[in-house]
Amino acid sequence: MIPYAVSYHYAPCRLQVSFEGLNSDYAEELAQKAAAVEAVSDVYPVHSADAGRQEFVLVLKRLYNYELMEFSNPGTLTINFYQDAYYTKDEKHPGDIVWLLRTKALSDRELSALQKEYASYDPQEIRTSDGEKILVIGEYDSEEEAKKAGQKLQQSHRQSVFSPSSSPVEKVLD
Repeated sequence: MIPYAVSYHYAPCRLQVSFEGLNSDYAEELAQKAAAVEAVSDVYPVHSADAGRQEFVLVLKRLYNYELMEFSNPGTLTINFYQDAYYTKDEKHPGDIVWLLRTKALSDRELSALQKEYASYDPQEIRTSDGEKILVIGEYDSEEEAKKAGQKLQQSHRQSVFSPSSSPVEKVLD
């Protein structure tokens, strides 16, 4: 089975899927199939620092959740989507606000350079509602928490390009 990783993010509600050593044509085919799924509102590729890794994002529609299942014989990975109006106490849900540190719109070259520079902060590439690419760091519960994280980031990078921003859980960033 091809090594993979799936990470979930709240704002906007999305899954980032990455595969090691996967043919780019097959990754594109998987992304196209995912785009046809009822629960998915958008699919787009993201840059990877590793040339052997294919990554894309699945933006989920409001009130959809997912279940990830891996089978060993035969080696398959299945992501099931279902409508879910139930959220645990600690989960974000539609209507909640999430604070992020974000950049302005970036070119592919700028995006790649910043991903390398801030790699230890796990920056995530997001496509905005107008199709621009930005990087975000973190998911914070309050503006104060985001500002503190931004100050800490600025201490380690003289000219941080990230600034605090808020977003409803279900909204693609502007």
